[in-house]
Amino acid sequence: AYRHITRRQLLQGTVDTVSAQEQPNILAPSTLEPGDLATIVRRSTGNRVDPEALLIGLPPKITESFLEYINSSGLMSIFSDLLYKDPVKKGQNKVYDLDDGTKWSARTSNNWVKDGDMTWIDPGNEWTYEFILDIWRKGGFDTVLDTLGEKFGSDGLWVDGTSFIIVSQFEGNNIHYDVGDSNSKSFNIIFPLVIPEGPSQLLVAEPEGFKDGIGINFKKDVGVLVGGDALHGTGNCNYREKTQFRVAIAVYFIDTNEENVEDFADDDTAYYPPRGSEDFLLAQAGRHWAGAGNHTLASDKGRNRIYVQDERGDCHAGAQQGMCDESLNFRNACLKTCQVFLDDEAYYEKLGKIMEWPTETAQD
Repeated sequence: AYRHITRRQLLQGTVDTVSAQEQPNILAPSTLEPGDLATIVRRSTGNRVDPEALLIGLPPKITESFLEYINSSGLMSIFSDLLYKDPVKKGQNKVYDLDDGTKWSARTSNNWVKDGDMTWIDPGNEWTYEFILDIWRKGGFDTVLDTLGEKFGSDGLWVDGTSFIIVSQFEGNNIHYDVGDSNSKSFNIIFPLVIPEGPSQLLVAEPEGFKDGIGINFKKDVGVLVGGDALHGTGNCNYREKTQFRVAIAVYFIDTNEENVEDFADDDTAYYPPRGSEDFLLAQAGRHWAGAGNHTLASDKGRNRIYVQDERGDCHAGAQQGMCDESLNFRNACLKTCQVFLDDEAYYEKLGKIMEWPTETAQD
């Protein structure tokens, strides 16, 4: 069972806390074991920020494995180029195909950045999503899923997406929530992979506090957990004098059902899965947690079956001309040809190789 360090424990000093120099704005425990939680408390007032804004301990292997991957795959070089040589234009996507067979999309925001280059890099298709999911699996992320499911009384959870967030400079206010009125069905954990010299903060805010973010200094192997309604954003920073940049990960979880799937499918902030993919979201429901010991990452059997089809007659011809990467509208209308989603046969074959299944999956 997880441990939850409460506001009272932090205020009464019954747990060791970090210094005001390390965390000027919040009271935070000195250590958090993987899966353990701590309420986020304003140092100046002693008030809890939000019931769905918490610190959470992460398995150290997660950070180690993702750092190894972004360096060995070439993503780290792409991150540097995006920030210092060839940035993505606001509102557009850059698509990258790596030697390991994965596809990635880079995009930035039209609205949030007054002056800065914060950029999101997301999986570009189902194969990349499953490939990255295996890093979470091998890193022991089931500990975190157990905590989320038990803490919030979830019916079932699945890892909806993984985004790398890179930035060399940022000035502005992007305090926001991810999914309004989510009723504890949507969560996001943000944590650092690379912390440069200088200020490196995530902001959280009380309900309705869109202009009043509280800076939390990033710390290795500690994530900031925010529910769909919890306000959060990016602290101002500038690492360009030494040609540095910050790399963080945002990992998303949802508890999908027939009642909320339309709202979740309406989200268009990520490149994958495409907006409107209701059948796909329902096919994932409860896949990675469904009660203690049920449906874990370690024992994953994959999504349920889906029917993948194109909605245009020129998908094959357009794909040969590079339209899958050049046009988001074309790609989203040609899900089969562009291999955004995999046919069931190819999907279970690829997943079986990742999971090292000795025989055909039980989905057959």
